[in-house]
Amino acid sequence: MDRQQRLEQPLKRINRNPKSSPTGFEESSPGREEIRFKVFQKRIAQTAEKTGGIVDEKYIAIVAAALERMDETVQRLAKMRDVRKVVDILAVAQPLQQAMRMVAHAWMHLWSMTAAIPKLKALTGDLALEAVVKDNTEAAFYCGKILSDQCYIGTELKHLHGYLDHIMTGEPAVVNGCSEEIFTGALPQKTGGGHTAGPLWFPVHGNAPVSGCAQG
Repeated sequence: MDRQQRLEQPLKRINRNPKSSPTGFEESSPGREEIRFKVFQKRIAQTAEKTGGIVDEKYIAIVAAALERMDETVQRLAKMRDVRKVVDILAVAQPLQQAMRMVAHAWMHLWSMTAAIPKLKALTGDLALEAVVKDNTEAAFYCGKILSDQCYIGTELKHLHGYLDHIMTGEPAVVNGCSEEIFTGALPQKTGGGHTAGPLWFPVHGNAPVSGCAQG
């Protein structure tokens, strides 16, 4: 069993379905991930349509740009899946999860502003906002909610692009260097005579031994 086959085993166990095929394994349906993401995109677009004339266009544009980049990333991963680059996909699973989380949060903040801004305007009317929130706790709540929404979209969401940059052009060292020996930390230590002396042990925190990889 080569390296790629070993790393694919956990995925096959997850997708195991004895009734689906003689081998007991079921392949992922082509395009299933893209379809799910398109549904996700559609729901965000529906929310954005309802923000017209309510939410500042600046925040709508930021979310739209983030969603567009996310779509490019999903398409790239789909191509990697089509050529069975499983290890490469696993290597970026964590930043992809974080990126998707940020887009989902931005969606909720956009929806929140769409609901909160009209409520705040109904409470304040033509009065100065500062004068109203000073004595009106409900107005103060909506004001704080809107500011939090704006802060997330205008500041935090911009970190999304760092995650996507990593996914699109990230360091391939973890993929190029992965092996059973490195993953288990069971590299043999070379002795002066060219023989091996079992796993290398080195002290950490006093005399407590910790198994690790050979240094050079």
